[in-house]
Order: sequence, then C-alpha cells, then structure tokens
Amino acid sequence: MPKYTVRTHELASEQTGIQYAIDFPRVETLELADDFLSFRAWAFSAAPDPLCFVFSFDDQMRYVPNTERPDVKSFYDLYSDLCGIHLVIPLLETFSFGVSVGERIIWLAQVELTKLQVLEGSHQYLFLDNDDNQSVDQYSGKLKIDTENMYAWSQYFHDINAWVASHPAKFIFCLAPAKEFIFPEYYPVQRLSITPVDQFISAFDGEAIIINPIELLGSQKNLTYTQSDTHWTDFGAQLVAASICRELQLEFRPANFDYRIEHFTGDLGIKFNPQRTEYGLFADTTSLASLTYDNCIPVRGNVLCISNPLAARNETCLIFGSSSAESIAKQLSNTFTRVVRVFSGAEIDYEIVAQEQPTCIVILFSSRFLIRAPSANFSIASEILRKLEEMSAQEIAELKSGLLASTKTQADNYYAALLSNLLAMTHP
Repeated sequence: MPKYTVRTHELASEQTGIQYAIDFPRVETLELADDFLSFRAWAFSAAPDPLCFVFSFDDQMRYVPNTERPDVKSFYDLYSDLCGIHLVIPLLETFSFGVSVGERIIWLAQVELTKLQVLEGSHQYLFLDNDDNQSVDQYSGKLKIDTENMYAWSQYFHDINAWVASHPAKFIFCLAPAKEFIFPEYYPVQRLSITPVDQFISAFDGEAIIINPIELLGSQKNLTYTQSDTHWTDFGAQLVAASICRELQLEFRPANFDYRIEHFTGDLGIKFNPQRTEYGLFADTTSLASLTYDNCIPVRGNVLCISNPLAARNETCLIFGSSSAESIAKQLSNTFTRVVRVFSGAEIDYEIVAQEQPTCIVILFSSRFLIRAPSANFSIASEILRKLEEMSAQEIAELKSGLLASTKTQADNYYAALLSNLLAMTHP
C-alpha cells in the first residue's frame, strides 16, 4: 500500500465548548489503502443539544456517534460514553472534520494527506518518488525523452554552438546525477533499459563538452550524497567543480572550506512525520570571499553574485542551473574573481551573457529534468516577474528586507536595477 504523510490543522477555538480528538489517521507517515480511509475520532459538547459529526466533502450529511468510548467518559466524567465515530470515508488529499450542534456547524480540524514522494531503499537511503518527472520510470528505462524534446534539445545545442562560434567564451554542460545512479545497490528498482541520461549523452556528447559525473561521485559514495537528501553534498560539489575546471583546461584552486558535522533533515527526510534526520558534512562558507548580491527570489529566478579579487583567474564564470548549482558556484569562488549563478535550469538568458561577458558558461542541470528540453528565448525577467506577481505584501516586505543585506558591487547593478523595475511594476 502507498504511504501518506498526515498533518492536521486545528480550526476551532477553545470557546466552542467542544472537546475532540482524531484517533486515525494519526499525524505521522503511514500506509493507507488507495481509495478509502477508516476514520476514527471522538467529540462531545458542553451544550445539552445532541451532537453529530460532519465532513466537508458532504456537509449536508450528519453522522450520529456510533462508537462507545469508555476511556473518554472516564477521563472527562461524561454522562454517556457514546461519543465516538468510526466511519469509512473517501481518501482525499484534504478535508475538514467537524460537528453539528443544533443547526450550527463547528469545523474542528482540517486533515491533509500527502502521498509520500519518497522511495525507501536499503540501509535507510531515501530516493525521490511520485514526482512530476517520474524518476522511478526514468531509472528503470520505462520513460524516455520523447521525439519532440530530443529535437528541442538538438536545437538548444545548435543555438549554443552558433553563439560560441562568434564568442571567445567556453561552454560546458554538467549533469547532477539522481542519487539512484550513485547507489544502485540500495535502490529498490532495477535498471532494465537505456535511461534518459543514456539517450542524452549518446545524442549530444559531440555537440558540447558534457560532464556526467556518476563514476566520479560514485567513487566516494557516502561522502557525496546523504541518506535523506536528493542533492550532492558540499564535498561532492567540490569534486564536480574540479572536474569542470579540468574539462575547461583550467587549474582549479580549491576554496579550502573547513567541513563540519551537522545534524540535519534532507529534502526527502522532511517529507516524513516525524522527520528523518541524520548527520552530514557541510562546508563552512562563512569564509566565502564575498557574496555581493542575492536578489532573494526563491528558487527559480534567483541570482547570486560572488566576488573574490584574490581568486586565481581574473575572469567571470557564469552558471545557469538548478538547485545543485549554488554549491558549485561557491566551490569555484577561489578560481574565478566573479561567479554568477542564475537559477534557471538549463535555460540561458543571453542578455545576462552579454552583460557579464564571461570567459566560461556552465550549465548545471539535474538529470531527472532531461525529459523536458529548455525553452528558447528565455528571460530571467519574466521568471522574476511571475514570482513577484504571486507574492503577498508580507512576502514582498521580507524580500525587500533581505535585499538590504546585499553589499552590491557596481557589477551587480544590472540585477539590482532589473529587480527594482519589476518591483515597481508589480508592487508600486
């Protein structure tokens, strides 16, 4: 049976005169049948009127108590122990549970059931599951990159090569492997056919320098990926950053971060209730040369600028990437005097390229996203605008507060002015 993480949110205040508890589903991660839920709860009212139970998916229906609860009666000294409900209801992502007293409905709690997006492997290793990219089917070879997206990828590299032909900058495309490629022995699914990664490498390896660091990261295994997170570790990022420089025929100067052990919850462990935690090695980036600018846009649309005048090369490295790219940017901060990371997946904003005039462009892309090719004519401004239009007044205030922490060099003015103009459009 599939697993779900259950969370409840109290809706009623203490002034309602209702005491209640939901016995099942419990607030935890548990297995449930696909289409129904055996719901158990109890409630009683201080008012003399009889009480019925009600659910938001059919709020015209009233359910009388059908379960005796002597445990509740003895604790609260009730007149009757018939205060419980045991009912089979539809399995829904969310519903509200309440009671009716006379003509009045009092909603008590909202129940959320989230299908666990985690596949549990051996040795307590967690892997992504039930995601939009169908990671499990990708690894097994059941899902491939379709013809339309393969053509779009081909056009993507054609456009890049056309640009590189008239510019001195070097270009490199680096994959961030899904964790199951690093720990196939812990993964509960067999690899039976070619994967989207195999398709991509076979088709485009001659179109650009493509790094697929599965063997590199797999050689260090537990140091490069943790049990409860999908991303490589800071140490794994250091290995990949060195590999990028080798492929670019540049000397890699390590940032020489100290590493410390921290107790943490990864992006997979946090999906459980209670959360799965572990210990891991993290780079101490407090000595980072200088994070001069962060536009504080969450995830896609985020721009980070790092400046280090003492770096080995007086050059700019421009990185377009997904979530693993930030750690690479930090690891390259002692090699390039300027590193700019744009959170855009594999999509390239050529206006930023023209602004930065980098000596190298690095694409850092999660392998599970390969099934969808990047869009052409991408603009980071449109991505930021979309985010700003969705933000509340409080979120905008927090964003502006975060911007005050940026030291901002003259080289960062382009991004600061862009964000300022977009803020004026959306939140004047």
